[in-house]
Amino acid sequence: MNASERENMGKFKLMSADEVAEYSLESLKSNKVICIPGYRKRMIAKLISILPKSFYYKMLEKY
Repeated sequence: MNASERENMGKFKLMSADEVAEYSLESLKSNKVICIPGYRKRMIAKLISILPKSFYYKMLEKY
């Protein structure tokens, strides 16, 4: 997927496989066990970790 195709995705911009691999390798060099590429995805993961589990499961049932 080239840059123009990513721009057309609107607010859901996707990272290319090369970008994800580069981020993963940088995290590996830093001895990070878990790496989540992309600021928005990291924030979502953090939010999920602080939500009460009952609320989280109710949200999952809707989707």
